[in-house]
Amino acid sequence: MLVVIACRYLGRLETEWTPEGYLLHVTGAPILLGGAYSSNYVPADPATVALLNEYEGPVLAANKQVVGELACLGQATGESQSTLVNQG
Repeated sequence: MLVVIACRYLGRLETEWTPEGYLLHVTGAPILLGGAYSSNYVPADPATVALLNEYEGPVLAANKQVVGELACLGQATGESQSTLVNQG
């Protein structure tokens, strides 16, 4: 299983709370950080790109390596799901 978490959002969230800890007011909005054709273009950082390129080969090779198999008896019903996938 390959799990990748990436976030392309940035933004400002302003909150107002009561002394008791209750939320009174929220303002703000996310900004989608896009690629070259986005209205919120963010250029690639050369050092980060170089680091990612360095690890691309080993990561792709590791992703192809079989580390285990699961024998499934019967048909999957979808009633039970892995907590590894559905957290949050």
